[in-house]
Amino acid sequence: MDELRMTGNHLKGSRPILSFDKNFDNPQTPHLNLLKEMFTQTFGTPPSSRKIKPFVDHVLMFSVVKDMIWFRNYQIIEKTDERTKEVETSLVEVGPRFSLSVIRIFAGSFTGATLYENPEYVTPNSTRSELKKEGQMKYMSKILQKERKVEPEYSESEFKDVFV
Repeated sequence: MDELRMTGNHLKGSRPILSFDKNFDNPQTPHLNLLKEMFTQTFGTPPSSRKIKPFVDHVLMFSVVKDMIWFRNYQIIEKTDERTKEVETSLVEVGPRFSLSVIRIFAGSFTGATLYENPEYVTPNSTRSELKKEGQMKYMSKILQKERKVEPEYSESEFKDVFV
């Protein structure tokens, strides 16, 4: 929980700096190029916007790690050293933070041709189905073991006089 104590905030209506990982510009991953453009249009602010403040005080960072897109929000803090009068700039995470896993990218809004499909993605239904099948196999193996169990057959003559 110490990690989640995000102190600091940035001003409402200020412009963000959008920072993208170098993987978004890789020609081998065109779906990341498309996502970069979508994030730029979603989180960026047009220069002609009247309601947005004219200064920048936070950074939105997008990075790719293990086919997941990680989003972080940082505040830019500038402190002036009184002795040297130099300005020190640092970043403080203010949240929110989240990660995205791309499953599919469609040509339209929730419809149309599939432009990209993640080959690594496994649906939760197929995972549950596999767990159910494993449980069924465990039950079937117990039944088969009971059927294979051979009880020894004794003739009556062998033990006829033992308990007389």
